[in-house]
Amino acid sequence: MANETKENTNPRTIDELLKSKLVQLIALTTTVFAVIAAISSAVNTNVTTESGVLTEKQNNGWSYYQAKSIKGYLYQLQADILALEDIKAESKEAKAEIAKLMAPVKQKLTTYESEKDAIKADIEKMDVRIKVLEKRSSNFGTGLLNFEIAIVLVSVGAIFSMTALWLLGLGLGLVGAAYIVNGYLAFF
Repeated sequence: MANETKENTNPRTIDELLKSKLVQLIALTTTVFAVIAAISSAVNTNVTTESGVLTEKQNNGWSYYQAKSIKGYLYQLQADILALEDIKAESKEAKAEIAKLMAPVKQKLTTYESEKDAIKADIEKMDVRIKVLEKRSSNFGTGLLNFEIAIVLVSVGAIFSMTALWLLGLGLGLVGAAYIVNGYLAFF
């Protein structure tokens, strides 16, 4: 009779446990969190890649800007030398020849300055975009981390039938969702 009582008081069978609402909710929660985590990981990879590509383009832009600056300085040096020659020149013919040489030099200086301004504007636009992408990546990463911790908490809650861990995991999942939504929409 003592053995019969022990058999009747055994914990629920596996079938009963699998049918319990808590385990069903935990399984659903874990699945949803895992899918969202996978998607946000893929999006974060794309955002990070785009940021890296733009950073490389920005670096190339600054190199191009510096090259234009150096060429501009060379033309400025040539203009300064011609200006000194103009001061020394005594004949009108010599001054006319110097003026003739000076015109294309000044044109090149003007061209380089306008090109540098355009390059700088493009680089500054890239900088704004890179900062946005870095912020998005940070939000996706934080959201993903919250989802990963939430999945662990929810899974442990299932193993030990602890509703509190499931609720904690659910809360962290919601925080993760907020960060991921912010990664898309940039609220904060």
